[in-house]
Amino acid sequence: MDGTLAGVMLALVVLSVIASFEATQSLGVAFQYLESTEKAAENLHSLVSVKSAEKQQKRKNRGTKPESKKYSQVKQSEFTGLSFDSISFSYGHNKVLKNVGFTVESGEKIALVGPSGCGKSTIANLVLKFYEPDMGNVFIGKRKLSDIAPGDVRFMISVVDQSTYLFQDTLRNNLILAREDADDKKLLESLQQAHLWTWYQELENGLDTVPGEHGK
Repeated sequence: MDGTLAGVMLALVVLSVIASFEATQSLGVAFQYLESTEKAAENLHSLVSVKSAEKQQKRKNRGTKPESKKYSQVKQSEFTGLSFDSISFSYGHNKVLKNVGFTVESGEKIALVGPSGCGKSTIANLVLKFYEPDMGNVFIGKRKLSDIAPGDVRFMISVVDQSTYLFQDTLRNNLILAREDADDKKLLESLQQAHLWTWYQELENGLDTVPGEHGK
C-alpha cells in the first residue's frame, strides 16, 4: 500500500458519498407528510369503526347480543340545527376547547375564525363523531349526537376539507366512497350540487375518467 488510490477506487468513493445522500435526502420530505398521513389514518379508523358498528347491529338483528352501544334512529327532518353545549376537548394534556357553546339554525351560515390550532378543525371532527368531547354535549336538533350512529351523522353532514384526497381511480369509484349504493344518476346530481357540472361536461370519458392522484 503506497497511500494512493487507483482511478476506479477513487470514483467508487465519490459515488458512495453521493449514494449516501440519496438514501437520506427524502427524510425531510417524509416529515412534511406526517400530519396528513396521521389524519388519513384517523379517517380510516373511523370508517372501520362505522363498519364494525353496522356488523354488530346485524348480529343483533339475528338475535345475538350486541357488543356496542345501541343507537337511536334519526330522520333527516329532525336535523333542525346544530348546538354545542359546554363542550371541552383536549389532545392529551393540551386543552383545545373549553366550555364552548353555540347554536346554528337550519339554513344559517356562520364562520369560525381564528389562528391555527385554536380548535376549528376539532369542532368539525366533533360534529362528524371522529372525536368524542371530554365534557358537554353536541345536539342535532333536540337529539344528542352521542345517541346517533356515526354512519347516520356522516350521511346527514358533509364536509369539504381544505385538502380533499382523490384516489388513483375513476371518478365514479371516488364518488361512491361516500355512498356505495349510489347509481350514476345520483353521482351526476352530486357533481351538479358541488358546482362541478361544467368541468364534468368537458371530460371525454365521463364518470370513467381517471382524474389522477390528488386530481393532478
